Order: sequence, then structure tokens, then C-alpha cells
Amino acid sequence: MKIIIIRHAKVNYKWKFWYTSQEFNKSCNEYDISPIDFSNKYSINTKQPIYISELSRSYDTAKLIFGSNKFIRMNLFNEVPLRAFTDKEIKLPLIIWRIFGRIQWYMNSKKQIETKNQTYKRSKKTIDFLERKNEDCFIICHACYMRILLRELKYSGYTGSYSRINIMNLQKFVFIKE
Repeated sequence: MKIIIIRHAKVNYKWKFWYTSQEFNKSCNEYDISPIDFSNKYSINTKQPIYISELSRSYDTAKLIFGSNKFIRMNLFNEVPLRAFTDKEIKLPLIIWRIFGRIQWYMNSKKQIETKNQTYKRSKKTIDFLERKNEDCFIICHACYMRILLRELKYSGYTGSYSRINIMNLQKFVFIKE
């Protein structure tokens, strides 16, 4: 079985440098509904299933790459959500909000919408689902969740290579299990 995972296209969203907790949460929500950059066009012609997340950037990327194919939208492929690590209304740089939010996620804090343990369970559920289907497929996904999913595919006996550090927009990863 061959699974091809592609990160969504670049999102047209301009992040500010400073945020309060409310502003950061609002910007995360705005980012989730912002359009993608359609200038990096390449196309793939396939009859294989194409799974996408519920986020609009995943759907838009699938349309960009696969045209009028039918897409299977599932929450299994959603990004790991991120919210402010505190509700205090202090202004902090964007990088602080992101790093401390991900640290909370890593530490399984209930302050984040989804914990690390929940994300890993979801990735295992994703692999179980794909293996039950037992067919080559494409997945349009998101960077943070991709890191977890790619790692779990390796642990599940798939071969393929990936970068855990920087996953570029529209980057493609191929994982195969005989």
C-alpha cells in the first residue's frame, strides 16, 4: 500500500508580531479560514482516493492539485489545534504564543484543545482506517499533524523519509508498506 501525504499550499494570511491571548486565538481562527496562494500550481491525475481535513486550506489545495476529483473530508486529518497558553491579556510576540502553546500540547495540558496523547491516538486511528481500506491513497494534511502521522507510519512498518523539523507547503511524502 502506498500513502502519499502532501502539506497544504501556503495560506494568504499576514501574522502580526505582537498579540494578546484573545488576539492570538482570533488570529488562529482567521488563519484557519483564510484562502491559499494559488500561484504554486502543479497537478496530479489519479483515480486513487484523496483524503483531506475539514479545514478549507486542505480542500483548496486538493482542488489546486487534483482539479475536479472527489475528495473525502475527514476530521482524522485535521491540524493539531492551537490556542493561547494563558487567558491573561498581556502582549507577547507571536513566537512565544506558538512555542508555549505547543509546549502545553506536548505536556498534555487540558488548556489546549487536543493533547499530545489524543493526537497520537488520532494518528493511530488514521493508520488503522487506511489499512482497513487497504488501497493506495493521497492525503492533504497539515504540518504539525503530519509530523506525528509520518512518525507513526514509520513505527507501523511503512518505509519513507521525512523531515521532523521543517515541512514546506506542498511538500510530498511517500510511504509504502508491502
